[in-house]
Amino acid sequence: MYDIFAVFFGPLKILIKELKRGIKVKKRKVKAKKGISLGIFIANVGGFSIGSGDLVFYSLFTSAAFLLGNISGLISMLLVLNAGILLNLVLLARYKKPLPGLPIPLALGLIVLLALRV
Repeated sequence: MYDIFAVFFGPLKILIKELKRGIKVKKRKVKAKKGISLGIFIANVGGFSIGSGDLVFYSLFTSAAFLLGNISGLISMLLVLNAGILLNLVLLARYKKPLPGLPIPLALGLIVLLALRV
C-alpha cells in the first residue's frame, strides 16, 4: 500500500516532478539538471528504473517460496513475479507514467505463498 501512496501522492511524486522540471531538451539530447540524484535507491535496468526496495521484496518473496516449497515453490514464484513485472511494464508502456512496481507482482506472489502454505 505504501508503494502506491509513495508513487502517486507521496515523496516519489515530488521527486519525479523535480526531475522532470530539471530536464532540458536541446537538439534531441536530454540532459538532467545536476544535483538531483536518487543514487542507490534506483537501479537502472535497460530503459527503465526500478526502486531498490522493489528488488528487496522480489528477493524476499522468492526466498520465502523456496523455504516453503523447495525448488518447485521457487520456480513458481519466479514465474509469477516475472509475469507481474511484465504486466507492470505493459501498463507502463501504455500509460507512460511512473507506476509502483510492487502491487501487481506481490499480489500474484501472495497467491503462490498461500498455495504453498496450504
